[in-house]
Amino acid sequence: MSLNKALFIALLLCASLFQQSMAYNAPACQDTGGMNGVEIAKKVAEEGMVLLKNKVPNGSKAKALPLAEKERVALFGVNQIDYIHGGGGSGNFVAEYYISLYKGLMEKSVKSGLYLYRNLVKIHKAYFDECWKNDISYSYGTRQGAVLMAKGEMTLSEAQVLDARSNANTAIISIGRPAGEDKDRKNIKGDFQLSDAEVDMIAKVKAANFDKVIVILNVTGVMETSWFVDDDAIDAALLVFLPGMVGGHAMADVLCGDSYPSGKLASTWAESYEDYPSSNNFGKQYVAKYEEDIFVGYRYFETIPGAANKVNYEFGYGLSYADFDMGKAEFKVEGIGRNRKVEVSVVVTNKSSEHAGKEVVQVYYSAPEGNLTQAAKELVAFEKTKELGPRESQTITLSFPFDDMSSYDDVGKTGNRAAYILEPGDYQIHVGRSVRNTRHAGTYSLNRLEVCEQLSNRLVPNTKNLTRRLTSNGSYEPLMQTVNANPTPQPEKEKFLNPPKSNDPFITFKAYIYPQIPCRDKAY
Repeated sequence: MSLNKALFIALLLCASLFQQSMAYNAPACQDTGGMNGVEIAKKVAEEGMVLLKNKVPNGSKAKALPLAEKERVALFGVNQIDYIHGGGGSGNFVAEYYISLYKGLMEKSVKSGLYLYRNLVKIHKAYFDECWKNDISYSYGTRQGAVLMAKGEMTLSEAQVLDARSNANTAIISIGRPAGEDKDRKNIKGDFQLSDAEVDMIAKVKAANFDKVIVILNVTGVMETSWFVDDDAIDAALLVFLPGMVGGHAMADVLCGDSYPSGKLASTWAESYEDYPSSNNFGKQYVAKYEEDIFVGYRYFETIPGAANKVNYEFGYGLSYADFDMGKAEFKVEGIGRNRKVEVSVVVTNKSSEHAGKEVVQVYYSAPEGNLTQAAKELVAFEKTKELGPRESQTITLSFPFDDMSSYDDVGKTGNRAAYILEPGDYQIHVGRSVRNTRHAGTYSLNRLEVCEQLSNRLVPNTKNLTRRLTSNGSYEPLMQTVNANPTPQPEKEKFLNPPKSNDPFITFKAYIYPQIPCRDKAY
């Protein structure tokens, strides 16, 4: 064995031991409050969940979530078994065990008054086991999402759904989508869109007239939400993203009110795939035209005329079981020149008489549009409160350098090419709980242009391929070259920036084949 190969194997073994010690039983320390790795994983999953929808069902006095004590629940969707705990490729991890949604609720039903209709779980598990034994390929090195992606959602008969209805008053529908390198969402059924089988399942569940219908989105990123956002037959929707090895315990605690969601969206969820400005250019081989310029995500939807009407859930959005109030924000600017600092303080109060929770204070700014095009709002600071009990308040103070509101002038529109610029005018500060739910906190006026940092352009795009870019009024301006850029290399020369120099074939770059590591049976 060569020395390089031996060192490589030794590093892999060390990394494996480190990963296991972190994942299974991280040592207690002051920073974690004494929690071990599993407890931390569960806490992170809970705090990252986003409550998208939670209305009062017809005939009820309380909102759909959290579930009431002794609620009778029926679980729909093979994702309750085949749940997505992590990403694919570099986002994947191998743990000693995994707790899926059905297992989390099963354990909850043993420990509390919750009733889980187990016959429906058995039907879904039998479908999963049958698909798996028939040579389903692994998904990104583990079996998470493999059945769902290879075989799709199982088909339930009306009789099976009605049988579940006769034994349960609440339906929980679990929808899953894995992802990884080269596995971004595509605008097809079963990917960004619902599959035909999922549409059929949801229709049958709604037709059965459950007292409550709740949706769980166990997904890696943005997907279609128009099917439930305004549908009165669906009472609640909980976005759990990738909840990790003990995701089922975290989901069960949040659903039952033993914990609570306090996450916020870090992306805009639009009505359709075509509503995203990158949809025309995304996913092209070798050359993807980045024409949106600064208008990516919420900057596009909050700025471009007409785009705001295409949003289902805005950036920074997230509901809570508690009801929070933000008082009038206090705003000030301290210091001079490049040392100026903006400080914003606001009192957050939990007005609920029943539920504890956490809120996220978000600070946005609006820069004046002069020579440089600007987004309507940009996030500049945020902070989550501590846990606030009923009627409890906390003052949150956020600060940031004034220069964080500067803009990069790449082509020299202000006479300062390749520099970060503050143009003269009014800088508006907004404070709230999402990009659309804010209050004006203050204004600071500049009477002259200021250069914050002088740089030099690098990696200038070749205007042969990229000819235009988006502006704030929705039109495109020609993209002018600022320096002579080298021609774009041919695709075959772009594969490796620093190719390996060793002749040892063991460390020569090749297509990586993920190890076929089955998860242990007790995971499911």
